Amino acid sequence: MSHLIVAIGIFLATHIVLAENPARGVLVRILGERRFAWGYGAVAILQLIWIGQAVEAAPVVRYWEPPEWTTAIPLLAMPLALLLLVCGFTQNNPTASLAAGRLARREVTGILAVTRNPVMWGLGLWSLAHLAVVAEAAEALRYAAFAVLALLLLPRIEAKQRAKWGAAAWGDFAARSSNIPFVAMAQGRARLKWREIGAVRLAVAMALYLAILLWLHPRIAGVAAW
Repeated sequence: MSHLIVAIGIFLATHIVLAENPARGVLVRILGERRFAWGYGAVAILQLIWIGQAVEAAPVVRYWEPPEWTTAIPLLAMPLALLLLVCGFTQNNPTASLAAGRLARREVTGILAVTRNPVMWGLGLWSLAHLAVVAEAAEALRYAAFAVLALLLLPRIEAKQRAKWGAAAWGDFAARSSNIPFVAMAQGRARLKWREIGAVRLAVAMALYLAILLWLHPRIAGVAAW
C-alpha cells in the first residue's frame, strides 16, 4: 500500500507544482504554451499508468460491502461526466490549458452554460461515482485522489484565472456562469442551447459511454460495469 501512497502523492504534487507559478511560468517560457500542455498531458498519462500498476500490486483490503443499488450511481452519472469531458476538451473554457483571455468577453455558450469548469467536474463526477461503489481500500485511495485534484483545487484554479484576466473581466464571466453544474441555469443566469453543444459531441459522448459499458470496462477494471 505504501507504493500506492507514494505514487498518488507524487501525482498530486506534480499537478499542483506544474499548475503553479513560478514552475509553470519557467517551463512555458522554455517550451512554449502548446509544448508545455502536451508535456503536461504525457506526464499525467504516465502517472496514471503508474497508479494503476500500484493499485494492482496493493494488498486487497475490503473496508465495506456496497449495496447492490449503488451500481446505479456510476451508470447514471457517467453519461453526464463523459459529456462534460468531451465538451471540455473540444470547447474553450477557463481551465483548458490553452484557454484564451478573450473568453471572458464572450457569451456563455455550449457546455459553459452548465459549468465553466467542464473538464474538472467531468473528472470529479467520474471519481465520486466510482468511489461510491468500490469496496477495496486501494481503489478508494485512487478515486479519492482524483476527486481531490478535480474539485478541491477548483477555487485555486479560479483564483489564478481571475488574476490572469483581471477582476472586472472575470467578474463579468462569473456572473453569467457557475462553477457548480446547473446553478447558473437554475438561477436564470445561463441558458443551455443544445445546438451549441452539437450533435457530434453528443454522439461521441454516447459512443464512449456504450463502449465503456459494453466492452472497455470489463477489460480495464476486470468487472462488468453493472
